[in-house]
Amino acid sequence: DAKWYLVTNEFSNKLDAEVARIESYSKTALRGWVLPCWVREDGKLIPEPKYITQVCSQQGMGLLHGQLVNIRGSDKNEVCDILDSRDKGRKKLLFVKRGFGGPMRQVVAQATTSAEFLSRYGLFKERSVQKIKDECGVELNEGDFVSFDLVLVVLDFSTRRQDTSLAEKLTTAVKLDLVKAFDFAKRLGYQGLYVYEVPHCEKSN
Repeated sequence: DAKWYLVTNEFSNKLDAEVARIESYSKTALRGWVLPCWVREDGKLIPEPKYITQVCSQQGMGLLHGQLVNIRGSDKNEVCDILDSRDKGRKKLLFVKRGFGGPMRQVVAQATTSAEFLSRYGLFKERSVQKIKDECGVELNEGDFVSFDLVLVVLDFSTRRQDTSLAEKLTTAVKLDLVKAFDFAKRLGYQGLYVYEVPHCEKSN
């Protein structure tokens, strides 16, 4: 604690290149896959739970936000926020957050934790299969999860930065988290970990 490290230009440039690769990979993998914009009501962006609920109702996706799966004792974890099972060959686990700073680090950690539980811990996988059946009406096998896409759904608050690259929006710490998570998901056997940036818009009358 209280130790500071100098980040060299070489390290920073390497991180930027890795984030650019993830951004390009995400755009290619998610081409044609679109979520509703994040609505402003009375000048304020709607809360995460409301956006998540709207996505599920409008797109026919499964709502899992707040649906906790018991691990052991009082220890519980969400599978994800949203399950997209519409494409049977490319199901997706969505993790949703507002913002590219602290919230981005949170959503990366959430996705990484869930990915590890769903690939390595049999009891969690078993209970997650049952939770998804109960809440979403989707039948899965325990071995199905690693064939899923992991999608970080992130809102950029700023209107000025929406046309800039992902690397320009992230701090060095967040970039490092993202790159590590991307590599970790691949090692676990998942199809991929992607970033989807949600535009925001005014509520239509």
